[in-house]
Amino acid sequence: MLLSDVYMNQGNNYQAKATLESVIENHDGEDVVNLAKKKWEQIIEKKQSEKVESEKEESTIEIGETLDYEINYSDLEIEEEMEN
Repeated sequence: MLLSDVYMNQGNNYQAKATLESVIENHDGEDVVNLAKKKWEQIIEKKQSEKVESEKEESTIEIGETLDYEINYSDLEIEEEMEN
């Protein structure tokens, strides 16, 4: 359990997850297994929230300066559909 905390503090979530999975699969004590499951779920939730934040950042477009533009409505043409 302590080793998974060390991995998490180092930012190595993959190794932390693997360590916790080993505890969950191989340890007989129910309390330790439950704690390992909670920590494992926290890693998964953190990863999912980071993914969502990353997707939000990637979909954001920033425009540095405001652009001045003008629409001249008299230059616009309206096309009419002809019925057959």
